[in-house]
Amino acid sequence: MRRHGSSTTVIELVGLPGSGKSTVIDTLSHVAEVEVIGPLRRARHLPWLALGAIEAAPAVVRAAQDAAVSRQQLKWMARLPALAQIATRARNHQAQKRIVVIDQGPVYTLARLCGSSSHTIVSWRNRQVVGWSARLDVIVMLDAPDDTLLTRIESREKTHALKHASADAAKSALEAQRSDLRAVVQQLADRDVGVVCVSSATAGAGAVAQSVLDEIAAMLDQVRAGEGRPL
Repeated sequence: MRRHGSSTTVIELVGLPGSGKSTVIDTLSHVAEVEVIGPLRRARHLPWLALGAIEAAPAVVRAAQDAAVSRQQLKWMARLPALAQIATRARNHQAQKRIVVIDQGPVYTLARLCGSSSHTIVSWRNRQVVGWSARLDVIVMLDAPDDTLLTRIESREKTHALKHASADAAKSALEAQRSDLRAVVQQLADRDVGVVCVSSATAGAGAVAQSVLDEIAAMLDQVRAGEGRPL
């Protein structure tokens, strides 16, 4: 795992629905050394989204001519240049905060483009993996058994596509999402991005957040000691 000549560690936290990712992200946002880059939904993100849309325009225009590419896939494509600008700025401008956590970042986005039959999308995804391998230091994957995930999804107040689905259909959907995430994570791991897997099966959000920080610290200590990167 490269450190990119920076004292700031950029990570993405990913997880299936019900894994507790949002709660852990919220807990991490209150840690002094952590800055969280949340989903690109706030007004302050608009300038970056505009710049990202301009940068992505040539690829999006080419993809739009492919009948196998949906409008939603075009939107996913346009997000990544904006995220890249935000992540680069966060790394370069950190004075005291040592960890930048991205929520719904490149892994999340690229996983939603897995399985596309479009050669345009596949080629573009591969180029994005190369680019993001130079921006991400670590990917943290949260997971839990399917039954635990489904129980948490059902107990939520907010709606979700898997709520009230049959057990077989819901588990099939979870496994498909897990497979897509793992495919993207493996591509990035193959290009020297660190990977940390943390179970959220039994621990609360605070304990899981601390485990995330401890795992990252241990990984970085091993890298500094020349012991390589555990996967």
